[in-house]
Amino acid sequence: MGGPIPRQYDFSGTFTGSYDPDPSFFIAGGVGKYFLPNIRGDVTLSYGRGKDGVAYAPGAVPHTGSISATSILANGYYIFNDVMPGVRPFVGAGAGVTIFNYDNLGGGPIFFNDSATAATVAAHVGIDYALTDMVDLTGRYSLTWTDSHSISNPVPLNSASHTNNIFTVGLRFKFNK
Repeated sequence: MGGPIPRQYDFSGTFTGSYDPDPSFFIAGGVGKYFLPNIRGDVTLSYGRGKDGVAYAPGAVPHTGSISATSILANGYYIFNDVMPGVRPFVGAGAGVTIFNYDNLGGGPIFFNDSATAATVAAHVGIDYALTDMVDLTGRYSLTWTDSHSISNPVPLNSASHTNNIFTVGLRFKFNK
């Protein structure tokens, strides 16, 4: 559980400005494997949605509808030795794609209904705390960069590349350990 720090996203095309969505929902999960005691990898899937909000193009235009972003990343991690009993910091990196879906997002006479895919890379830093031999409490910060993408329904719109600061807390279940 967790999510990105709210921010504005720049766009250009028929209109130029920025969009500030109201945060709505974020969830993430993954499946992975330890290759060595201090090296693991995983594939993660995250889904975030923003809704309504305000576009500034250049004046404020209240928006309705939503935009969702589904990211699929392949990640690798290096886990450091315990810094305290049961506490292990880690660093990692990942690459994949983000799929954007616009659902009646707009204001005034224009509402966007389209989808697009963009490349995404991430850097991770976090801490695992062993609750048991099979379960860790984990917390992480991820800095992600997503490339620009374009949609065209009903008019052309280009979303600029952007970074997100994402904080998550969850459980890691270690099977076959």
